[in-house]
Amino acid sequence: MALSKARFGFVATLTLLIAALPARADWCGASDAENWREFSSLFTAGMRVTPGRPTVYILGAAWCPVCKSVFQALGSHRYAFDARFIPVQQGGNERHAAQVADLASDGTPAALTRVYQQNSAKTDGLNAQQRAFIAEVQNVTDIILQERFLRPGKKWGTPITFIFWEGIQAIYGQPNLEGIERTLSAKPPPLPENTTRRFITSPVPPEQSMRGVVPFAKRDNVRVRVLPDRNALSAICVPKDQGMQPAGFVTIDGEDWIVFKPFKPDTSLRVYGLASDFELVNGQR
Repeated sequence: MALSKARFGFVATLTLLIAALPARADWCGASDAENWREFSSLFTAGMRVTPGRPTVYILGAAWCPVCKSVFQALGSHRYAFDARFIPVQQGGNERHAAQVADLASDGTPAALTRVYQQNSAKTDGLNAQQRAFIAEVQNVTDIILQERFLRPGKKWGTPITFIFWEGIQAIYGQPNLEGIERTLSAKPPPLPENTTRRFITSPVPPEQSMRGVVPFAKRDNVRVRVLPDRNALSAICVPKDQGMQPAGFVTIDGEDWIVFKPFKPDTSLRVYGLASDFELVNGQR
């Protein structure tokens, strides 16, 4: 899987020690501010949303006691930022999978209360297809965030808090919420409206067959995304003239998206590239 190799360092500010990620601020040909905008496309559950306030994203597992303590701390004090939890799919059991589906689909403080305070979930409004689709998307999201932001030599764990302060930063383990509050800029990069939540009620359909052709990127920095949406989190940055083996294609809102399944050992997980960004070549070059 052709993912850029990020280098990592540390930045100390006030009482907060945070890991600067990535050292390359132009991942896939864009600034950190531009790449930060993609976080708004994730399936998340938020404590509250206030226009114009900074937003932090917390990668959290339903079974993680530290994540629970972060939720409780956020609920006990109104900080000068909004917090949204990204539910981790990997490593849980059936109850945890239901909690992930609840967090991703509901998206409200009520879902966070059910998961982190009551250790329960409410998924009666979701059918089996919707639950399976949420699980797939969150699995891919976990993988991509790990590939792009995990520090070398460190194990993947939760919580991880993503903030924007002089670029995209990540805080591992228990975050210093007061330090984050003091650190964040009063004018964060604007985040677009989430346009991917529509897929929760209408999941991406199975891909249609695409045989005998190989897609090659027409230009540098072609983004393959977690969902077939132009604002979705980018999973792979493809250089010009690099080919990728397609698994098929889907048509969403009149646009064709090529489906790729680059993850091993789970070759069922999908990512999507806009077909117009690729040249389709018969056979092999």
